[in-house]
Amino acid sequence: MVSDKNQVAVSSLFIMAASAMFSSVTAYYARNLILNFLCSPTDPAAYVTHIPWDCSSYVICMNGQAIPTPCPTGKLYASATRNSKCEPAAQVDGTRCHRHIWSYIRTICMHNPQGVVHDPERCGQYFDCTLTNDNIALTSGVEKSAPNTLAESLPFLSSARSGDAGSVTSGVVTRAPSVTTGQEWIEYLVECPYPDLFSTQAGSCQDHRMVSCGEREEPKAPCDYLQYLQLYDCNGIDCLTCTKSHPSCVGLSDGKQPVPRRSDVIMECQGERTINIFSAAKPNTDVLGETSTV
Repeated sequence: MVSDKNQVAVSSLFIMAASAMFSSVTAYYARNLILNFLCSPTDPAAYVTHIPWDCSSYVICMNGQAIPTPCPTGKLYASATRNSKCEPAAQVDGTRCHRHIWSYIRTICMHNPQGVVHDPERCGQYFDCTLTNDNIALTSGVEKSAPNTLAESLPFLSSARSGDAGSVTSGVVTRAPSVTTGQEWIEYLVECPYPDLFSTQAGSCQDHRMVSCGEREEPKAPCDYLQYLQLYDCNGIDCLTCTKSHPSCVGLSDGKQPVPRRSDVIMECQGERTINIFSAAKPNTDVLGETSTV
């Protein structure tokens, strides 16, 4: 049995650790989310426990209060047991957290009605607790269409950026097939406009060059983003209908590059992102008819 003196020492140790971590933490968890439901409200002891949907973080529990804390870069919280620790990612089975966010997002949003939660697996997506199926259709600015040519499709690269979902961070509300209706909004889920990524430091969508995805999957091609796949009713990222209209620069060097299966246009690549499309006959003029400044 732990003496009162030892218990005080343990609690003090956790307070010091929490203070040190809190002062250096840049992840949004520590600033925005209330995760007290992960801690026992009746256990006075200080202890560490896992965040079921995010293996890259954990919470320090003290008197039923949760202090969310990220593991250092390159490490994951080792197990679902109490008082585990962060270990090198290669030594941890991170699959235990895979897609668990879907089991917890309603609970998270119940405790954080204005909360913004990053998708722990996809760097271009996040969850906005203000967006429910009741209001999501009213706030989306994205229209579904299937342009036939590259020139007609390019405006979606810019118009998607203006799709403010009515949340604290601008993004594009994504849709997914429903087993009952075939088309239904995904509750709470928002996707950053291409080619932005969600920053866990800023708690918002940012220029991809300013975001470190860590263990999250990093989308690079336009058709890695659901906002483009949904235009063509694609069921996966290998969708030729999408890639023909929104070509990929993944694996290509910066500068102008030929577009696969197209001889009438060329594309401009930067950081493996497709940033512009040009007429092959007039390489200094983009297909929207404006002189390129790149």
